[in-house]
Amino acid sequence: MTQRFNINLVLLLVILNSCSNNHSGENKPNSITIEAELGQDIGNIAFNESDVSMIFRHMGSKFPKYDSVQRSKYEIDDYDGLYLEYYQYYNSLLTDLYLEHFITRKEFDSLSKNNINKYEVLRKSNLGRLFVFIKNENNHQSLSVDLNYDGTFSPTETFLISDSIHPTFLFSFKLFENGNPRKLDRQIKIYPYNGNYYYAFEDERVKELAILGSVTDYWHSNIDINGNSFDIVLQGLNEQNLKIYIKPDKFDFSNTNTYYNANFEYKLKDTVFIQNEVLSIDSVYMARSNYIVDLKRLANIRFQNIGHRIGQTIKEFDLPRSSGQVERVFNTSNNKDYTLIYFWGSWCGPCKETTIFFKELSKQFPDKLSVVGIAYEDSLEALNSFINQDKTPWINYFVPRKYDPTSILEELKINAFPSYILLDPQGQILFRDSGSENLSVITDIIQ
Repeated sequence: MTQRFNINLVLLLVILNSCSNNHSGENKPNSITIEAELGQDIGNIAFNESDVSMIFRHMGSKFPKYDSVQRSKYEIDDYDGLYLEYYQYYNSLLTDLYLEHFITRKEFDSLSKNNINKYEVLRKSNLGRLFVFIKNENNHQSLSVDLNYDGTFSPTETFLISDSIHPTFLFSFKLFENGNPRKLDRQIKIYPYNGNYYYAFEDERVKELAILGSVTDYWHSNIDINGNSFDIVLQGLNEQNLKIYIKPDKFDFSNTNTYYNANFEYKLKDTVFIQNEVLSIDSVYMARSNYIVDLKRLANIRFQNIGHRIGQTIKEFDLPRSSGQVERVFNTSNNKDYTLIYFWGSWCGPCKETTIFFKELSKQFPDKLSVVGIAYEDSLEALNSFINQDKTPWINYFVPRKYDPTSILEELKINAFPSYILLDPQGQILFRDSGSENLSVITDIIQ
């Protein structure tokens, strides 16, 4: 990454946190309403896979009788099996299975957490599920999709898939708007499943036959806040998991680095601090195919800009050291110009390279930089065994290797290892990233 990117980081901190005296005396409306339009091929932005990807999974193992009936209905006997997109349609599928006597009501209740009446409405609306059949042939797969929902497959609805062939087509999502079912066409690209998206499968055969779909479109708009232009982007497969990105217009989203893009990521009811404005994402709802976003101005409040993004101040955490003693993490930064929070694990192969880099960086800037390790390990014993062998020169804190919604990893949105966060003496985040691609940025900032 170049010195120009380092300069852009400084500008980003200024824009997100600076006051705007030219506008301080104006009477402003209490809210800002934005309409974001869904666009096709409007730009390449790196989103988290969980926000844009769906698994089409083979249903034959779990519901063999249903699979056999659909094969007969569609007159496709030589294909490997029936596929349905799991998250979007699973409850609708269970409704069909129950209403058509493939499963009992007790089985439906045990498999579904949703009310059956909602999916009966969807079923009766004639917005059927997307049926897909797959055939494995040599080094590729043949995909047939009932895009017209008419119970047939036309030649234009058959595609080849391989590691180098990724067909794209419009996919009709089924949504409820104001309690009424409707469809939304989104652009989806299909890939072979190569383990690049975590999912629990019933068996290896189901995993082998799975395919991955990723939406390639998103909603976009632009707003002016105190004389500065901001991009608004919305992405997600449903309203429950919708992500909202608010980014200064003069900067670009990364097309490879989701960690960088996460600096602009928010969700419904989050508070946003921009240009001396405190805004709440008050509501998000769909009208036709567009999303309407209401930002509410919060006046006469004291807002602490604490969070996980560049420009925000990091929260204080109490964690056990490798010795087992619990203490405030950032009390060990020795009042130096910079503190580097390094998230690593002895089990993490790529962490070896970054650990070597940070050891050398500590030697290069002994008076400027303090490194604090956060080790994600199975046990304190495993951590101590490793650091005694590796002679790690910094203090290490221990985080158990298990899911905890209140942990420092969740609070700071650490979802990859190695990851690192660079702080100034006040605890403001200057830079954050994962992997080793942009390690030189840290050196550029410290120098």
